Amino acid sequence: MLGLLFFVFDKNINSFTDFDFYVNNPFNPGPNLGFRWMIYTLGIRDINEITPILLAVLLNISIDILWILLFREYLDKKSLIFFIFLLATQPYIATYTFKFSSIIFAKLGVLYFFWRLIKNGISNKQIYSIKDFSFWAIVSFLRNSNIIIFVLIVIWWFRRNIFLMIISLSAMCCIFYLLTLGYLETINPAKWPWNLDYAQNLFGIDNKILLLLLLAVSRTLLLFGAREKVFTEGIEPFLSTSLSSIELIVYLSLAIFQIFGIFYAIKFFYKKFSIFSLIVYFPLLLSIMTVSHARYLIPYVPICMFGVSLMINKKRFQTYDK
Repeated sequence: MLGLLFFVFDKNINSFTDFDFYVNNPFNPGPNLGFRWMIYTLGIRDINEITPILLAVLLNISIDILWILLFREYLDKKSLIFFIFLLATQPYIATYTFKFSSIIFAKLGVLYFFWRLIKNGISNKQIYSIKDFSFWAIVSFLRNSNIIIFVLIVIWWFRRNIFLMIISLSAMCCIFYLLTLGYLETINPAKWPWNLDYAQNLFGIDNKILLLLLLAVSRTLLLFGAREKVFTEGIEPFLSTSLSSIELIVYLSLAIFQIFGIFYAIKFFYKKFSIFSLIVYFPLLLSIMTVSHARYLIPYVPICMFGVSLMINKKRFQTYDK
């Protein structure tokens, strides 16, 4: 799979543009400060060194194995094998297996949320403790997108005590803001294509409501299927040759496949765990509004593939309510 990706994309699969910034700015406030501290502490200077590659492989494979162990509760043997196959052949998962990226800790956050949810349920008063609070604080500084999930969990945790909720959220937001100065600028959608002006030129439509709808659909498809270049450079470079057009068709097919899967999974977990289960998807909504390409879907790919596998499992064994 990695060899095929190298042939198609014609670039080093382990390349990571942001890594130079992380290496050269270990202590300044900004995006993913905890991840930069980790790189500095481990003495990593290049993403192609053996240490980050081994760490990436170990962490990524461990996370994938834990997803398999978690979902075997809901899937029969053949559906579980199908889930493993889908996970193993997903191109963006393959691309990031050897890449020591902060996305690993976004994957860890999503996995932890579902692991605690499935193993404990929301009726357990001890579902969130000091241990959980510490975990979310750490992974939020390692990967800033986790703070969205963390904040919503705190709101849920203290929903019956407004005073504690306000105090906790105020402290969290102040600390997070001071340590991650500049983070919001990195997700500013105005500096990329796929804004309202770009959509107006692309679709040739002046109706603002229709434009906003088309833009939301386009950004969703980009998030669920397209690589970074489609978002950062626009769709035009992919309309020049027949090969590029085929590449777009692949992205569109993958997006539809994964959207279908995640909606089925959302329905399943909502039925079992009510509205609390929806907290984990808010980073995806932020991505649709800001930076929309498939790199930010990677933590949720197991959910997408689980939804497809569960649908097949339900048709054959009717185990939806297991």
